[in-house]
Amino acid sequence: MTVIASEARDERERTFSGRAGQLLTALSVAIAAGLVVLVGVRWYAYQWDFHMFYGAARDFAAGMSPYRGYGLSFFHPPIMLYVYRLFTFMPEPLAVTVWYVLKLAALGTLISIWNAEFVRLRLQASTVVFFILAYNGAIYADLVAGNVSIFEELLLWFGFACLLHARYLMFSICVIVAAQVKLTPIFFAVLLIAVCEKPRWRAFLGTLAGFVAVFSLNEWLQPALFRNFWAASAQLDERGVDCPSLLALIRDIFDRFFGPMFTSGSRIDELLFLAMVAVVGAVSWRALLSYRRSSSPFDQRLLIYFSCFVFALISPRFKAYTYIVLLVPTLYFLRTVDWRHRIPLVAGLMAVLVMFPQGYSLLPFRFAFELFNNYLPLFATGAVWFGYILVLHELSPAPWSPFERLLHPSLITDPRRKEPSVNQATK
Repeated sequence: MTVIASEARDERERTFSGRAGQLLTALSVAIAAGLVVLVGVRWYAYQWDFHMFYGAARDFAAGMSPYRGYGLSFFHPPIMLYVYRLFTFMPEPLAVTVWYVLKLAALGTLISIWNAEFVRLRLQASTVVFFILAYNGAIYADLVAGNVSIFEELLLWFGFACLLHARYLMFSICVIVAAQVKLTPIFFAVLLIAVCEKPRWRAFLGTLAGFVAVFSLNEWLQPALFRNFWAASAQLDERGVDCPSLLALIRDIFDRFFGPMFTSGSRIDELLFLAMVAVVGAVSWRALLSYRRSSSPFDQRLLIYFSCFVFALISPRFKAYTYIVLLVPTLYFLRTVDWRHRIPLVAGLMAVLVMFPQGYSLLPFRFAFELFNNYLPLFATGAVWFGYILVLHELSPAPWSPFERLLHPSLITDPRRKEPSVNQATK
């Protein structure tokens, strides 16, 4: 896999020129705007997560527990009820409208941060279509569901931008706040060790301590509801299109082979998940260390993008709209990898996609096709994560093992070859 030295390729390789390009761009923007308007005018049919948040806050105000543990139940920590309760002072139609307007403002700010600090987002059809369709329409899924993911992503990416400018305290605050909703984003505290030129151990430990301190407010403010939160969270078992995570895939595979009683009565699914997390973590950490030792200065953005894919693979629960975190890292990867030297690989991938039967195929082993369709974002995540592993190895002059050479035969003749830096590939 060849990494190019600059993202700024000839525009003729990327877009249609002239009037055709303008028409395609206008059409794609119109479609995107139409989807946004559709969700706004049909607030009563969409935004179900916000309706649930609103109802949970009203139950909380009435002294009832919102943690039912089944269906569209409330699963966020009790401290979030104080935030959602602010909306109950408005009629529900107005509250939904305010929520949606705030989400659109957050999305616009997020896109601005992406463009200013990470990847140039050209107003062209290919970019707009990418953000509409990528990872099963992750952005649209969040707008439709009315979830908090866009706010969470805004905090994380603003924190990443602060990290690039050595504003470590602000980065820590962003990660601490973002992790209060779904907990797992505290993973990104490791960037203070992995991405900074000199590991910031004090900031890392301070971030963990800050997260624990803020999260402990749940026990202090609402001890009974905090216990209900843990009891309801233990019952979470979302899978497939709504939650294409690695743990969900493992459970679905075991259910199809051994039946649901086997999965619910054993811990083998969780043990296998932990084993795969250990493998992903070990391979990722080795590639990261190898790249850091060999590249001076190294590209912080590249490591931030890579960490997003590691996070997606090792998270036990990764909802469809959470894939928003992978949009810019994927776009960066697609722009900076020279696909002209990978035509046979691309042709093979196209053949697989064309010939792969759909989930409702009549072939006797169709359950495998259903899994492929349901977990396609997860498989795409794994593929791009592996691509980043190869990129990091190519930028490292360290000798490759025989197994790694088999994975990347183009380096057999010169295993210590080093490609140009990708520091200029982002801006």
